[in-house]
Amino acid sequence: ACECEHHAEQGEIIVSNKLTEDLPKDQYEKKGDFFKINIPSLISDKSYKKLKKKSFEQEDIDWFREFIDRELVIREEAGALEKGELRNCAVIFLNFTGVEYNEKFDYKILNDFYSLTASTVKKYQGFINKIDMGDKGNKIIALFGAPVSTEKNEEFSLRAIREIKLNKPERINIKAGVNNGNIYFGVVGASNRREFTVIGNTVNLSARLMASAGDNEIIISGKIKDRVAEIETGEERKLRLKGVTELFSAYEFKSVLDSRKSKRIKLIGRIREQDEYRSAIEKKKSILINIKAEAGLGKSVMLNKMLEERKKNAVCYLVSCLSYTKDNPYYAVKEFIAKFAGVNILDKNIEKLKKLKILMKRINEEENTDLYASFLSWSDKKINISDPGLKDFFADVSLTIFNKIISEDKAVFYLEDAHWIDSSSAGLFLNLLNILDPELNPGSINFVFRPDSIMKPFEENGNSYTVELNNLEYDEGKEFLIEKFNLANIPGKIYEQI
Repeated sequence: ACECEHHAEQGEIIVSNKLTEDLPKDQYEKKGDFFKINIPSLISDKSYKKLKKKSFEQEDIDWFREFIDRELVIREEAGALEKGELRNCAVIFLNFTGVEYNEKFDYKILNDFYSLTASTVKKYQGFINKIDMGDKGNKIIALFGAPVSTEKNEEFSLRAIREIKLNKPERINIKAGVNNGNIYFGVVGASNRREFTVIGNTVNLSARLMASAGDNEIIISGKIKDRVAEIETGEERKLRLKGVTELFSAYEFKSVLDSRKSKRIKLIGRIREQDEYRSAIEKKKSILINIKAEAGLGKSVMLNKMLEERKKNAVCYLVSCLSYTKDNPYYAVKEFIAKFAGVNILDKNIEKLKKLKILMKRINEEENTDLYASFLSWSDKKINISDPGLKDFFADVSLTIFNKIISEDKAVFYLEDAHWIDSSSAGLFLNLLNILDPELNPGSINFVFRPDSIMKPFEENGNSYTVELNNLEYDEGKEFLIEKFNLANIPGKIYEQI
């Protein structure tokens, strides 16, 4: 295919001899060792017109989902990809060699390397945007910051590429470039042919850095080095990169320094709120405990603190809602079900079904595993899940599973950023509150959220208790700034404004 492309001129379609065997002779002509397609003849062919009109069945679409990152599917269903976004991301541009595409092609080594790369990138909350294997080299592009962003995109990108380098098969050689900056993230193309892509100078510079790297070298930009202090690098390199007028500052990345790892921000103050939370559990009056606070007041840090305490005596499950999943029915419920079943991101549908069957057996619904799997998009079978009767079935089974996990396993659920909960999941949790016993299941459900009207029913429910976080006291706020940003000796007037 690459050779054909090299021999094609503007507007031409060039194919190999093999591809012409099933074409009528009026649809192609010889061009050197290849053949040029007669485009007007091809598109007037009846079989082409029939193919053009063919629409995909739902089962075909579901089959393709295995090849698409789950976060992209969620965003596409919510319409978020259509609009496109500008995101600040860390980008890894990775080139690898050591795989021969001939009769000695070793599929296993390629699959092992890709599995390592995919799982490592996913572990650090990254996303593989593209895999390109051809005569110009084998390339993988990974993003950290889209579709899901964290406060440590740059650090996570370096940890990921370091682990890939350390754990790769011996015969695979890699070189990589890592840069950060703004990118466009979304769908481009016409109505009949579209592609998800990322565009921007940040991506291009990552590719240039990769091209400047030697075997098994990782070259990072000065911007990355400045954002992640806890790393070991080589001496500064001044590179002349295509598209950059001035010399570009870059470094060979060696490792993250274990002795200086970033630490989780500790919970500062909040003694009253912690006592309130513990008291709500001890008094056995509330099934649902809400942690409510405006953005930036430390509710996630409070969540981590309470979660660590509860883990000592209970099985805990944590799911986070996302801004673009509000219109995705049962998103939060499905995420919890996946955790109950022990399903991970790399499982194929057949593996998911096996795990789900064990869960369904616990509620005596084993014979309906395939039906329920269709609700979770884990089944290859075509089932019309829009039927009202089936919707009730899915809701009833989900409610039964949640009740079982809480009542028998004494499990505790945490839903972070619950102000973005979808309405279907919200309805199920409200029903769950009505059937659980607060004496037996105190604090078994925990929501963490910003003030929002959708959360009113949960705050006003008789089986709930809300712990509200207010502004830190003066001294606590100062301690927080020192802890998080290492800001000491702040002038008083500036601190008062903060």
